[in-house]
Amino acid sequence: MNMLRTAAVLSLSAAVILAGGCRRPIQERKYDAVAGVASEIDLDTGNVSMDWRNVETGEVRRLTGQVTQETEIFINGIGAELADVRLGDRVTVVVYHRPDDPTRWIVTQVQIERPEQFVRDHSGSTNSTDAEESEGSG
Repeated sequence: MNMLRTAAVLSLSAAVILAGGCRRPIQERKYDAVAGVASEIDLDTGNVSMDWRNVETGEVRRLTGQVTQETEIFINGIGAELADVRLGDRVTVVVYHRPDDPTRWIVTQVQIERPEQFVRDHSGSTNSTDAEESEGSG
């Protein structure tokens, strides 16, 4: 009986080990940081584009990606939303390629530096320095 139990445990252990070895290896994501100018923003789908200039050739290419709920957006270091991004903003994005379509990027982070102050009020709308000035006058 003991020998039967040992054989069963060994068989089960071998099956678990072999089954674990049959999995496809998880592909590690390769992240890239790219700087350019925001050129298209679709708030409904999260699809975004930026114009990127190749410094070696001078060629301008439009790069397209998708913003997700996990995407972090910062304007002047302050947390923001996709609706706060303006066409023409100089952006630096961190992206990775979708596994099913290497021509599409998933945007994980957007950083924008603007010359004017960025203020986010509690209602969800954004303002520049005008909001701060009007708060002090009332």
